[in-house]
Amino acid sequence: MPLNSKLWLFLCFLSAVSNLYSGGKAENEISAIDSEYKLCITEFDVSDLPPAQLTLGSILQNRFAARLRGVDHRVRSGPEIEACRQRAFSRARELVVTRLVSKRQERDDLLYKGYPRWKYKKELKLIESGIQKLEDELAETETSAWRVDPAPLFTLTETSFPPPPSPGEEDLFLDTQNADAFLSGKLTAYYGRIYVHLTLYSRDAAVTFEDGVIFSYEEMNAATADILDRVEQAVSGTARSALTVIARPENARILVNGKFAVNGEKTLVNPGPVSVSVSADGYENFSGTLDLVSGEDAETGVTLARVDSEILTLSLEDNGLSSEDGGLSPGEGGLPTEDSNLPSDEGGPSSDEGSLSLGDSSIFLPGGTRVYIGALYAGIIPEGGELEIAVPRDHYRYINVETEDGRTGEIIVLGAEEDGRQRFVEFAPAAVPGRDEKPVEKRRRQFYGAWGRLWIALPLAFLLDGIAQSYANAYNSSGTGNSGLYDRAQTSFYISRGAMITAGIFGAESLIRLVLYVSAASKEAVPLWE
Repeated sequence: MPLNSKLWLFLCFLSAVSNLYSGGKAENEISAIDSEYKLCITEFDVSDLPPAQLTLGSILQNRFAARLRGVDHRVRSGPEIEACRQRAFSRARELVVTRLVSKRQERDDLLYKGYPRWKYKKELKLIESGIQKLEDELAETETSAWRVDPAPLFTLTETSFPPPPSPGEEDLFLDTQNADAFLSGKLTAYYGRIYVHLTLYSRDAAVTFEDGVIFSYEEMNAATADILDRVEQAVSGTARSALTVIARPENARILVNGKFAVNGEKTLVNPGPVSVSVSADGYENFSGTLDLVSGEDAETGVTLARVDSEILTLSLEDNGLSSEDGGLSPGEGGLPTEDSNLPSDEGGPSSDEGSLSLGDSSIFLPGGTRVYIGALYAGIIPEGGELEIAVPRDHYRYINVETEDGRTGEIIVLGAEEDGRQRFVEFAPAAVPGRDEKPVEKRRRQFYGAWGRLWIALPLAFLLDGIAQSYANAYNSSGTGNSGLYDRAQTSFYISRGAMITAGIFGAESLIRLVLYVSAASKEAVPLWE
């Protein structure tokens, strides 16, 4: 084989090995960012403490380190995952771009090496092939979907309590320590007590946790136990967050993660995605999602947009609708008549009835009728007043009404109807007093009641019978001269007989109730075949 051919094969081999090594290195570095979260605990600042208390810094450092070694993973929030993804992408792209720039520089330098024309073309072809591969790798890197572990392994750095970084050098310090975050503390003398201020700095979110505690030397164990819990929650990503929703209008209904929240007050939630829904009558509904990090105290404002609507008015006043006034007379357009369920002699409004009007349509409601919008209670039509309900245009309102005597009705209203259709309520008749709507349930309760009484009376009867037998045996053993013992034996005998008779009555009742229960259940049962 010619020497030039051997040299060319050797260069191809070196290029392949170089590409494989470089690609494996990038993949390993991205994987390290994705699957591990390292925390560095710095040396606590005790410069403001008196000499006798300087050892408190090392004591607290060791306590925090011992506690945090028990954390096995960290729960990443959405912003943190996105920051990790961007950092992994930037690092991988930087490695590929560096190799690509080097390869292009190698191509440019080829002009100054003085190769013969045939060798120059061969070397140029080889370098161009490598450049093309790197450009393809760069394009693949920019289009790749980087996977970030949402719960990476948590570890502490091996360096034991390095000095904290100076302001502005936090990221450089994290690079030096090969860490994702660091925990620093400062101890200060405060009127005979110790004030500890802690800061957790993360590469992805700057200061993610800041807290403090004041304690005397004697209270150190109890005080540090509480702050240790909070630091552990912040480091592990499980500290609860707080969300304050300020909504307009003020009477808006606020749901945070599906639960009602008070307008303008904090609601504790778990870190991560938090759903917020705000609604109010006459306004457009709002729904959105916020991504909160661990321990975050967030506040958001929601101003609902008013929708075009018309007002549905419910009133007890006689609206004076009649055929002479151009309105509808009873019996027209679905209005109640004297044959309907409404208690009116003339079919029209009376002094104790009300009207429900929307536009040109009206119906009559008895006085004291309770009004519900869907399942929400809207109120009772006040005497001489009005109850207004907003009906958004092109939206339905489901209104339920219930009279004082138990009759119910409903009306479905579409806002801004233009077809002139009349709306009315048709009341369902109230339940007939004394009618058994659930015979099986009634028979079942009666049977269980009789069965329970039997099992109370039966043991009591046997107990009283035993007492009577004891008195009888005592009287027979003592002879016939003891009249007091004889009276007690007679009394206990009659009581035991009465208890036996009562137990027998309850037993017979249980049997009868059982037969009635089975009979009622058989009538209600669906036959398996006809």
